[in-house]
Amino acid sequence: MATEAARLHRSLAAGPPGVGRVRAAAGLLAAAAVLEGGDRWRARALAALDSALDAQVLPDGGHASRAPGTLLDALAACVEARVALSAAHAAAPPFLAEVITRMGHALRMFLAPDRGLALFHGTGEGAPAHTAAVLAAAGAGPGTRAPSSLPLMGYERATLGRASLLLDVGGTPPPEHADRAHAAPLALAFSYGPERVFTACGAHPLPGPWRDALTATAAHCALTLGHRDSAPYAPPAATREEGAGAVILEAAHEGYVPAFGVVHRRRLYLAGRGCDLRGQEMLTAAAGAGPAQPLPVAVRFHLHPRVSVALIQGGTQALLRVPGGAGWRFTCGGAALGLDNSVYLGTGTAPRKTKQIVLTAALDTKTARIRWALQREVG
Repeated sequence: MATEAARLHRSLAAGPPGVGRVRAAAGLLAAAAVLEGGDRWRARALAALDSALDAQVLPDGGHASRAPGTLLDALAACVEARVALSAAHAAAPPFLAEVITRMGHALRMFLAPDRGLALFHGTGEGAPAHTAAVLAAAGAGPGTRAPSSLPLMGYERATLGRASLLLDVGGTPPPEHADRAHAAPLALAFSYGPERVFTACGAHPLPGPWRDALTATAAHCALTLGHRDSAPYAPPAATREEGAGAVILEAAHEGYVPAFGVVHRRRLYLAGRGCDLRGQEMLTAAAGAGPAQPLPVAVRFHLHPRVSVALIQGGTQALLRVPGGAGWRFTCGGAALGLDNSVYLGTGTAPRKTKQIVLTAALDTKTARIRWALQREVG
């Protein structure tokens, strides 16, 4: 163990950028706490930890990868580093306490009502007990208010009544942190009570076809154009309005400008104590000219496996039911509504069968608009 720790000490800064550097520095601090003569490694480990956190943790507490799971990993490593310092009777530097508090606050945003994590950018639900323990150690346990906005990490959250809505308003992560990034511009997730309703398909922990498929735009509650994934894109311009018992989130991205010259704008409205969610999908030719030929448009809403769905009203509407019998009616305008098969890999490596609502249309002029609504049935 001492030999391995000495090798780690020599090569601490040579590894690839990312959360692995934070883990490595925390591991060296643990070795310094328990191995004879390890005190000589502590200063190097703390310097490496400070440098890695400065490069990865954003001022709003988010992680540069934009992945909630990576944020959790970095926070857990920092908590372990603080424990190692305490075991060695060494004082923790001020930067460590500050960054733990900042990351803990940010991580609260992604805690779903079922205590798992929201599925964005390669993140699975995780182990709720582990997540809860890390949050508690960071001073962000139960009762801590989740932020409504992480503008630098690129997420907005609206919470009304028992409803929770998350919207991805960030751009493509920088290359050094984009190894598991998903092509998911303006993807959303929606929960009501303890149940996830709309969610991404998830992530696979191992390289291969499943991981590749789950990074696609079509594997998210997002819009696809021309059956293509979104290209890398800059952070969208996002706005937020609150008042009179409602929250409006709006953002636009240019991920389809390179291929088609089209900008996508999504506008979400949550009201009725969380029982009324409405959206508009607006497509506009960026250069002022329409497409050379009609482009197929699809807006997908992947359902959690615990949600059942059936078409009603001659196939023009969908009725969703969550455990406990609560019903939700999904309607749309400017598109055809249909159901398709989907999968859920929020936990483990075995896909679970589920369904997705798919709205289909065509962009054959300079602009197109699709409207949709999800409203809870009363009585």
